[in-house]
Amino acid sequence: LKDNIFMVLFTSKYFDSKPEENEYIESMVLTIGEYFDDFKQWIEEPYFYWELVKGIINIITDNYIDALLINTSKSTDPEDLAYFVRNDVEKFSEYFGNQDEFADVEKLWKKKAKVLDAIPGALDADAGFFDALAKPILDNQQYGEKLLKFIEKLRKKNKKAETFNYYEDDDNDGNNNHNNNNNRNRNGN
Repeated sequence: LKDNIFMVLFTSKYFDSKPEENEYIESMVLTIGEYFDDFKQWIEEPYFYWELVKGIINIITDNYIDALLINTSKSTDPEDLAYFVRNDVEKFSEYFGNQDEFADVEKLWKKKAKVLDAIPGALDADAGFFDALAKPILDNQQYGEKLLKFIEKLRKKNKKAETFNYYEDDDNDGNNNHNNNNNRNRNGN
């Protein structure tokens, strides 16, 4: 999974398709489902099987966040990234949130999903809602500060780019309106 999925997540190859057409997470979930079916047959003691499942959930969520932090270009638009992450998390939740299949690890999955669910919200939230949406991320002892700093940098960079574009041509008419207004004010017009 590391070479075929996690090393590709959040790279240009990953962003080549629309989130709903992106098959990386879906492929991972299908592969893990096959592994779990095999493990159920091989591991006779339920306790050890569920410990294995918990370990795999930890590995998947940790590697997903690591891939986000390592592979994401600093120029990635946070709203675009939020769209992809939201889609990925939905696929994870459809699988691991299945209470019929994973009732024994429900508490762990809810804890992990809380952080994963907060990432897209923090990436594309309006400034007034950012702190509330980012709280589950900050509360995460393993990734909280690092992940939040990463998200804030992406948001800040995007905000600067939007501001620059606004001042360069705020009505998309090809004119640098901000400077034209400044020139008019300097000339007394």
